Amino acid sequence: SRVFGARTSCLEQLLLKRKIMGPCWLSIAAAAPSSQSLSWCRYDVALPQGKKAITVLSDPPPPPPLRVASLTIQTVLNAKHVAEIAAASVIMHSAVSADGTTADPTALSNFSVVRKLDKAWPWDLDRTIKSDKRLKLEVCPSERALLNFLIARLHTLDADVLVGHNIASHAMALLLQRMSACKIQHWSKVGRMRVKNM
Repeated sequence: SRVFGARTSCLEQLLLKRKIMGPCWLSIAAAAPSSQSLSWCRYDVALPQGKKAITVLSDPPPPPPLRVASLTIQTVLNAKHVAEIAAASVIMHSAVSADGTTADPTALSNFSVVRKLDKAWPWDLDRTIKSDKRLKLEVCPSERALLNFLIARLHTLDADVLVGHNIASHAMALLLQRMSACKIQHWSKVGRMRVKNM
């Protein structure tokens, strides 16, 4: 009358069969380039041998450095009292140590993007941006253009970890909501999984 494990997901079966318990390092043997791209990663690989090619490493090497990006978003209320994204800034460090102190904590790169608002706007902003080479500020004509620019830059940075103040409960929810409202085509580039439906 009932089949045990009939509704078990593929991921759960993989974790149980290969005895993957918690965060750990895995050895993946005989990986071949994938014929189709299923993610936004630079490399997609397939395992012709299936799950048997995956084993847990008992003596793992030191972890590689992480690419960490910090994201902050500023909003304004429109006429319908809906929050719209007016500016976004990203600070990136490309070699953060996962298990110790980072060698050069000041080796940061950054960029900011702002959109023109209907109300107040500094009259000399364009001249200031062009004259100051250290200022990495992109001015976009609309929220849609701002979001497209932000997603393209985040995809180019290819951060392993995205951090920010209240990012999980507010910033990412707002970013996804505004990308849906503005009909941003490749909205899933904010992460690494290639997803069509939000």
